[in-house]
Amino acid sequence: MYRARARSLDDNFAAVATADSAGALVSISGRPRVLVVGSTPGRLDAVFAPPFEVRHLGPQAMPRSPAGLRTYDAVVLDDAGEESLDPEQISALAEHVETRGAGLFVLASPRTLDAAVFPDTGLGKLLPVDVRRRAGVPT
Repeated sequence: MYRARARSLDDNFAAVATADSAGALVSISGRPRVLVVGSTPGRLDAVFAPPFEVRHLGPQAMPRSPAGLRTYDAVVLDDAGEESLDPEQISALAEHVETRGAGLFVLASPRTLDAAVFPDTGLGKLLPVDVRRRAGVPT
């Protein structure tokens, strides 16, 4: 059984008292299956050591239908951004996450997750953050 919670933080990363919160509880029976999509196989092996069953695929080989993803409890995008996935793959991933409740873990760099990822389209609609630049000066 896995539990995830999200809460609001201020600019200093301190918890903010708010009525807005989100959470999820996922129950997986058997050995969890994880699909790692990225160009460096084995890079995350230490993270997903047993009890996870892990399969590595390059971005071009990621399934293009929800049926092709249905055996995976979670998908990890390991520095595989929107430019390396086609619209069918992104649509399949969106349906797998939103409808089936599969987990999505995104490891990215400025090259794969930048201000070009809009929060209401493609991969951006699956992310819990808005990565577009903001006006102002970072502190």
